[in-house]
Amino acid sequence: MATAISFLSQQSPFRLAAAEARQNPSPVRGTTPNFPKYLAQRKGVYYFKRKVPGSLVRELGGQSQIWKSLDTTDFARACWVLAKEVAAFELRVTTVRLRMASEGLTTAPPSNVVELSEDMVPALVQRYYVHMLEREEQELREMRNPVAAEMVRRKADADEMLQYYEAALTCSDTSAVEETGRQLLAGEGLKSRAGSPVHTEFCEKLLEAEVAILREQRARLDGKKQPTPSTSLPIRLQPKLPDYLAVWASAKVRPLKTLETTSRMVQMWCSLMGDTPASLISKELVKKFRDKLMAQQLSAATIRNRLGLLRAVVNNYFEEMHIEGTVNPFHNIRVNDKGQHQRAVKDRRAFEMSELNTLYSTPFFIERHVPKGQVKEAGYWATLMAPFVGARIEEIAQMRLVDIEIINGIWTLRICDLDKETQALKTPNSFRRIPIHDELIKLGFLQYVCDLKRRGEKRLFPSLKCENRYRRWSNELGKWFGRFLKKMGMASGQLDYHAFRYNFKQRLTQCGVDDEVRDALVGHWLTKDKSGKAYMRSANRQYNFVALCNAMRTLRYAELDLSRLYVASPLEGVVPELFTR
Repeated sequence: MATAISFLSQQSPFRLAAAEARQNPSPVRGTTPNFPKYLAQRKGVYYFKRKVPGSLVRELGGQSQIWKSLDTTDFARACWVLAKEVAAFELRVTTVRLRMASEGLTTAPPSNVVELSEDMVPALVQRYYVHMLEREEQELREMRNPVAAEMVRRKADADEMLQYYEAALTCSDTSAVEETGRQLLAGEGLKSRAGSPVHTEFCEKLLEAEVAILREQRARLDGKKQPTPSTSLPIRLQPKLPDYLAVWASAKVRPLKTLETTSRMVQMWCSLMGDTPASLISKELVKKFRDKLMAQQLSAATIRNRLGLLRAVVNNYFEEMHIEGTVNPFHNIRVNDKGQHQRAVKDRRAFEMSELNTLYSTPFFIERHVPKGQVKEAGYWATLMAPFVGARIEEIAQMRLVDIEIINGIWTLRICDLDKETQALKTPNSFRRIPIHDELIKLGFLQYVCDLKRRGEKRLFPSLKCENRYRRWSNELGKWFGRFLKKMGMASGQLDYHAFRYNFKQRLTQCGVDDEVRDALVGHWLTKDKSGKAYMRSANRQYNFVALCNAMRTLRYAELDLSRLYVASPLEGVVPELFTR
């Protein structure tokens, strides 16, 4: 069965596209060895191209091949959209196959044979039991007016076979069902090695089922009919965890890193636990998976994270398929910290004021050097903004000029994800507004943004690109800043761009700013004591703006001297009307 694993594996369109986009932003088919599967190009526009399985052509609209425009001429963007289309197509194929199987229609034979696991045995034997009783019912219905001699013969045959199988069951002679088991496994697209523990258990359960079938058939011949129980789809057609992943991946747009990480977790499950139908996954099986992860000396936090990802995939499937009353087997699986490897915690710290003074006294800032490549003006301004904004590096790097506002005469930065195509926030609570600090105005920040506006630019840092694996605007900026710190002799492992955020939070507290106001400025306010604050979860219902302005006026770095970087007339050329909607 096609699954999400097929496009999120090591050779997925995501990975191929990432590598290709770095080498050639505009590849041409026939000249690029890494052109992703299912990606086509016509007159510069990229398309999703996929053949429809022959047995499903009629069910999928009569088309033998899918051609769907991805509405873009950008290669990296096309590969990102392509992955969503592949997930949606795989989900559609899986859904149709499941429906056809439930309706008794013919579908294509399984493309691969799955190893039988002990969790599959009960459902497999139950299916055989139900099938044999249904066949018995059909035969009796076709005997419209059975003569007495025929009924006597059938009873005698049933008694003889029942005696034989009961004797085999008594002495555990499973050879009586070996051939039946082989045919049953082949029909279900399964295999099992003779003599293995799971094969022995399967044959024993099948022998018990044969005895139960004959007893029920004999009772029916005596007129003591019991209703035939219902059964599930064939095991090879039952949704498995990779099929749940396909539903999860296509439910909404998710970050590429999240898609790949979750896909790896599903692959790990299949590798360690087999391709068990998801409906047969029990808490006991999940605990065995947990124990195998613990045996790999993974940290307790890592194991909890992996189980949490799988729990989310199953929860999403239940929601999308409207399945109620079913317990998620990945829920409430305890992981004991004792004896487990403890994950190293990043020993981050804030910059010392002496380090910041050294940093901002370098020729790079004094002489306004411009780095090569993408970073350019972002190297100067993103580094100066950091201690006065306290935002994450991606929040600053992805900022647009429309995110610079004037509210009641106060110049303000808006940290947001209003442009879903180019912006993302770590959490919904990260949406916030930060009044621009006076120090940034003295440094000429308003002149910089007004000049960008007059040039017709759309982004705060126009040179930055998100044409990388995870579509991060801060990708090159973060690498450049790491190299800059190393050159300054500050590459201790404790300092990176995020250290500025530590400075911002610590200094607000030292300046007497209330904890709640500080949390509002860094995007943590709604994560603390959520009760009574839910009504504030909106772009237009933010923390009290006056309180934020007062906090930013209070913020001071007394030991930090940036006077050599001040501009003579910081408001010259600043036109507020350019930012008035």
